[in-house]
Amino acid sequence: MKKIIVTNNEKVVNEFKGNEDVRIEFVEGSPLQVFDRAEDLVEEGGRVFSDPKRTPLNLYYRSIPLSIDPEVNPTYSKNVLELCRIKIGEKSFSKPAGSGKAEKDYKNLMKVI
Repeated sequence: MKKIIVTNNEKVVNEFKGNEDVRIEFVEGSPLQVFDRAEDLVEEGGRVFSDPKRTPLNLYYRSIPLSIDPEVNPTYSKNVLELCRIKIGEKSFSKPAGSGKAEKDYKNLMKVI
């Protein structure tokens, strides 16, 4: 099972650089664009294996871990991502000045992977 992380966080990219077990999909943009790319991967057989709602949806930096398994029904993953998008709405995001909460969420992602 191939693992993929869709992220707009360069720390995540650097952490997994050279790791052959994890493919990084870096998205230059807002969390909404990260969700867009994750939804594309779900259509291609991806499955969300960590609920993105476990971290506050108002954060700028977003990382969504997925696994690729075309045999898995995508309904759960589609529903989770759609619910996140609804909760976010059309919120305007800007990059944070400090790291605080984003650093804690980054460390939680490392535990999941």
